[in-house]
Amino acid sequence: VDTWDRDWIERNYEKEITEWVRDYIGERDLYETFLDNLKEYEHRFVAIKDTTLKAVQNLCARGINIDAFYVDADHEYDSVKEDLNIIKKLYPSSIICGDDLDFEGVGKAVNEFAEEHSQKIYSIEGSGWLLEDRWPLRYC
Repeated sequence: VDTWDRDWIERNYEKEITEWVRDYIGERDLYETFLDNLKEYEHRFVAIKDTTLKAVQNLCARGINIDAFYVDADHEYDSVKEDLNIIKKLYPSSIICGDDLDFEGVGKAVNEFAEEHSQKIYSIEGSGWLLEDRWPLRYC
């Protein structure tokens, strides 16, 4: 779930990063670029272009089971916390992971949520993260 909003990137990231995005993908649509980059794995995930809150509510209303959620939220504390809470409420046994833990709002919300739900945070290179209380996970 992501909005793939280029304008958001331009407003919230440093100039070097926005220039890198422009240099790397040009004017291509971010969503289409994402799908192209993961083409060989397309049978293993569903990309939803929306906010996490709306997507989770729509999935639940349709009775769709989700094993894991990758949260790439808007990075503000309140929004991230709301996303985590709605996932936990509607999909209590799903795995929750994401990125941008190094953003202040994301880090605060994820750390607070983990403490409230007695979960551990597994971090990858300081930015990627996974919440889990059943470690180690089993992989098929």
